[in-house]
Amino acid sequence: MAQKKDVNVLVLIYSDNGGTLELAKEFAKGLEKNSNVRSVIKQVKNSDHPILKTIPVASMEELSSYDGIAFGSPVYFGNISTGMSEFFSKTTDLWAKHALEGMPASVFIIPSIA
Repeated sequence: MAQKKDVNVLVLIYSDNGGTLELAKEFAKGLEKNSNVRSVIKQVKNSDHPILKTIPVASMEELSSYDGIAFGSPVYFGNISTGMSEFFSKTTDLWAKHALEGMPASVFIIPSIA
């Protein structure tokens, strides 16, 4: 019988006030319905918001250690958040080295309502 491989998925978010975090928790629950999937929620940068300040921050070095990444961000005026954009701009070395090539990825967004 084939053995199921354990799968580790990073749910990487930027959140202003916790809305994206709440969606990330639901996303992670859906992933973990498969018994061999473990999800980890981290954020792209520290936050002083009481709901977010205990969520760990992901490092560039750890990204390639996951089997997949789900990116979550609010959307403002049709663009991802500045926090997520700043994080992506720091991943140039990973892309140049093809460190994330072939890794499954997903995106979920929270539209902002003005």
